[in-house]
Amino acid sequence: MAQLQLLDLSSNNLSGEIPREMRNLSMLLELDLSNNVIMGNVPIEIGRLSHLTHLNLASNNLSGSIPMQLGSCKSWLSLNLSRNKFQRSIPPEISNTQVLEILDLSYNILSKNVPGELALLKNLQVLNISHNNLSGSIPLTFNDMLALTSIDVSYNELEGPLPNVKAFNEAPFEATQHNKGLCGNVVGLPNCNSIRNKKHNLHARARIIIILIISFLGFVFLSCTLIVVVIVNHHQRRIMKRRNNERANDLDFMSILSYDGKVFYDRIVEATEGFDSKYYVGERAYGIVYKAKIS
Repeated sequence: MAQLQLLDLSSNNLSGEIPREMRNLSMLLELDLSNNVIMGNVPIEIGRLSHLTHLNLASNNLSGSIPMQLGSCKSWLSLNLSRNKFQRSIPPEISNTQVLEILDLSYNILSKNVPGELALLKNLQVLNISHNNLSGSIPLTFNDMLALTSIDVSYNELEGPLPNVKAFNEAPFEATQHNKGLCGNVVGLPNCNSIRNKKHNLHARARIIIILIISFLGFVFLSCTLIVVVIVNHHQRRIMKRRNNERANDLDFMSILSYDGKVFYDRIVEATEGFDSKYYVGERAYGIVYKAKIS
């Protein structure tokens, strides 16, 4: 088995985990375990198979993260880890395999950003990272990936402009659809300039709305302040008026008390014309009551 170069166990009903003893197949060139029910993590020992050129683990139940040790294989030509349950991010160490031509990581649960180091794969022709949870923008370094002929970045959370290379410019809409906000020259995607203008308009509209809200709140505050001032001022005036009336009454009473009794009596007699009957009101317990006006 030490001289084995090709091992194809695909489309069986293999279960369990990939045995770590695989590291003993030091001359292995191709390993195909696709379309099984293999589970668990990919053993890091596979990264020690320095002659391995083709690895296909697609359509299994593999989980955990993609081991960065896979980048130790300098001879990769194709790496297919699609249709599994790999999580976390794409390891940038994959870019160490600079002769890689096919990379398929689709239909997993990969997240975070697309590593810009993948642009170091100058011979990469096919890239499929669709149906994951990748976010952020596609790195500008992808503009240097001139060997790319086929890409699929659909069904992610990617946004921003597509790289300006042939593979992206000529990609069908299906290869870029269902993302957060990709833009570019692909039919079905919005133009990047229109998105920038839209964002600018949204920001300008947001600023106008904020200014209007602040102005309205300022108007309400000033109105409330003015109403409070008017109420307080009116209340103070009423208090001052009441105090002035009380002071005036006190002064009138004091002025009456200060009158000379005889003079005051004479004025009463004068006002009632000597207690004429026309000023008569009635009789009370203390005597006859007259009503008259005096100055």
